[in-house]
Amino acid sequence: MTERVGQKLGNYRLMQSLGQGSVAEVYLGEHMQHAKLAALKVWHKQLSSEEMQRFQSEAERLALLDHPHIIHILEYGVTDNFPFVVMDYASEKSLRQRFSRGMQLSLATIVPIARQLADALAYVHNKDIVHGDIKPENMLTGPRNEVLLSDFSMTSIAQSSHAQKSLDTVNIVAYMAPEQLQGQPDKASDQYALAVVIYEWLSGKLPFYGSFIEVATQHLIVPPAPLHRTVPTVLPAAEEAVLRALEKNPRKRFKGVREFVDVLEEAQQSERKSTFAMGGNAPLPTEKSDRATSNTRISSMNVLSSDSFNKYWHVIAFYDIEIQRNPHDAMSYSERGDAYYMLEEYERAILDYNYALALDSKCI
Repeated sequence: MTERVGQKLGNYRLMQSLGQGSVAEVYLGEHMQHAKLAALKVWHKQLSSEEMQRFQSEAERLALLDHPHIIHILEYGVTDNFPFVVMDYASEKSLRQRFSRGMQLSLATIVPIARQLADALAYVHNKDIVHGDIKPENMLTGPRNEVLLSDFSMTSIAQSSHAQKSLDTVNIVAYMAPEQLQGQPDKASDQYALAVVIYEWLSGKLPFYGSFIEVATQHLIVPPAPLHRTVPTVLPAAEEAVLRALEKNPRKRFKGVREFVDVLEEAQQSERKSTFAMGGNAPLPTEKSDRATSNTRISSMNVLSSDSFNKYWHVIAFYDIEIQRNPHDAMSYSERGDAYYMLEEYERAILDYNYALALDSKCI
């Protein structure tokens, strides 16, 4: 692997390595004229002349993608037969870094993230493009905590023998659909991979474990374990949706990734209504009612901005993590309750406030 820090690629100078694997290395680069920072991915494999032409064609197509939840490709090229792409630099954490392995997330946290990913995937699928490498490591966060999909699989490179041999070392197989393992990736393969991610977030576990061959075989012939075995509180409708998206036969999955997320969202809304039916008549604590600021009044008028909406859901996601780490921290429940309150998720706010008061009667 070549040490490239200090070198020039296109219009950028490589400043430092951001990470590397057996297939490629990613660098932080600076535009030599505008001082703009970017991420540069350089593959380790040298391309043949035929592969170079396919890479140029594929990169050109991906560079035309323009969506608020997709990392934009700024430049691409080949240096000494090594392909590279220049992408927008997302300085925030990936969702793998934000939600570490083994962490369980609530459906309320998952759905807003899945919605952004589904919008991005529906956009590329409409252009007959398959992402081909859906996993938390390739889900980045932007400056406003929006989710950004990155690292589209480059089939011109991935189909090479060198890249295929390295699949087991880059953990791609954990999220690969059966048809993709058989060399026939399709739009439904992205839906399957997203379902693996959501299964992992709900349960804290991947559906399949083992060596490369063992996991690949399970994807092909072994049904995933029902979610309710590890998550007794999972909603049946949500479990059914995830397992349908994990069907071995792509024709048995949802028609599109948006339909999959629609069903998850409906399950979340039914859970919210059910919770409200059980405890929605309880008054909000007086102290919380006194917090009715102009922002709250705007929210109740149903004109909460999309930025504010996303901000509060990301606050909830943050405190989901804090509560996982320390389930006895009253302040985390209180702060999460505030976020739910601002979103008019009053029944969830009530539950969190009650948890907080039970842990510390003076925390609110």
